[in-house]
Amino acid sequence: MEHLIVEIDSIISNCNKKINDKIIGVNYLEKLKFFLIDSLKENDFASFDNISNVTHTELNKTYGENNLVITIQQYQESLSKMKNECINDLLNVVLQGFISLDIYQNHKENDLHSLSLFPKTGIVLSKNTFISEKIIKDSLILKIVNIRDTSNINIEI
Repeated sequence: MEHLIVEIDSIISNCNKKINDKIIGVNYLEKLKFFLIDSLKENDFASFDNISNVTHTELNKTYGENNLVITIQQYQESLSKMKNECINDLLNVVLQGFISLDIYQNHKENDLHSLSLFPKTGIVLSKNTFISEKIIKDSLILKIVNIRDTSNINIEI
């Protein structure tokens, strides 16, 4: 898993060089998603399957105003998470396996949009989005959280 996080870090670093450093937040993650998925299409992640007992690895990176927490999670069993709120902007990319997502308008409503993510596909979810996730067994998921520090934002009046 250590080799995988180093490889993903290198890919993200190369993708970041293609993104204007003035782009932040959800827009940054959207740009990163397209560059990242194009780069990931060249890799086969089956070779990383069950290479160790480590099922979770994390890396913190800063690119300009974007503070990223990059996590790779290997799910050895199926998992369901019901109506969780995204606390920060989030990019989910399936490296291997499958995720089914239900996206809700808010926590109380049952009005939802459903979608499926297959290998080398991803979605950007903005802060305060409510989602339910169903992840199948033997999935390898890349999650990139963009932590916004809103304390330094200057608004001119």
